[in-house]
Amino acid sequence: MERSPAESAAALSPYRAFVHYWVVSVIITVMALGAGVVVASRGPVTYTAEARVSVGYGDLSAGAITGFATASTTLASNYARYVNDRGLTGQGFSNATVSASPIPGSSVIRIEGVSDDRDDARSAVVDTANELINAVNNPSGIANPEDLLEQYREAAATAASAQSALTEATADLERARANDAPADRLSSLRTTVVQAQTASSVADLEETSLQNRYLLSTGSSEAADLQLVNDGAITGDNSQSRLQRFGLLGFVAGLVLALVVTSFLARVRARGRRRRVQSTPTGPVD
Repeated sequence: MERSPAESAAALSPYRAFVHYWVVSVIITVMALGAGVVVASRGPVTYTAEARVSVGYGDLSAGAITGFATASTTLASNYARYVNDRGLTGQGFSNATVSASPIPGSSVIRIEGVSDDRDDARSAVVDTANELINAVNNPSGIANPEDLLEQYREAAATAASAQSALTEATADLERARANDAPADRLSSLRTTVVQAQTASSVADLEETSLQNRYLLSTGSSEAADLQLVNDGAITGDNSQSRLQRFGLLGFVAGLVLALVVTSFLARVRARGRRRRVQSTPTGPVD
């Protein structure tokens, strides 16, 4: 018996077709879900690394120094903007993106690096943290006070040697004058004394300059002294989020494809039934 139009419409309903051909629907959906998982697992993974730098020493409290908490929080915000705006060296990192932000309500700066390579992400935050610490704690450009102290020792030795040479040249000139030395001899000794005085003055200036730079590097305020809290570690990657995202996309795409395929199968089946009904004799043949 031929179906009514309502029955034909119901037979072609996408939902009814999806349920009727449930085996096909499950196979298509599972295959699409698996394809999404495969794409997610083979795609590039983005790693995130983090280093933390604190403004001032951790044992200082708001009561120890008046306004310390407010000042350190403000400095943390300023230093974070310095990293983002200037990039410290201005060179950047070819395989990583670095950003910094202050942790709200604290004096700690969070430096984050993102890269497709695990080592590049960590190296970027470590280098940025060290560069920031050196730029703030050592404005003279020397890596650390120990280097300045070694340079000062060398300058002090040079200054002492220059002073000794000046004393000896002055004594030679005085002896020559006392012995009524020839004019050319006296002129030569005077030139030697002038040269020794110049060398001694230059050595004293270098010694004083290094002394001041060393005192500056060791006498900075604790509120502006940066301390490394976390020397850099991988904090996560996007593999799980990629798996969830692509898996969900594959599942949804599988459902849509299953609806399309099962609807097509239902239509083909409905057409076949109509042809069989139309070809079936309805009465006795004369």
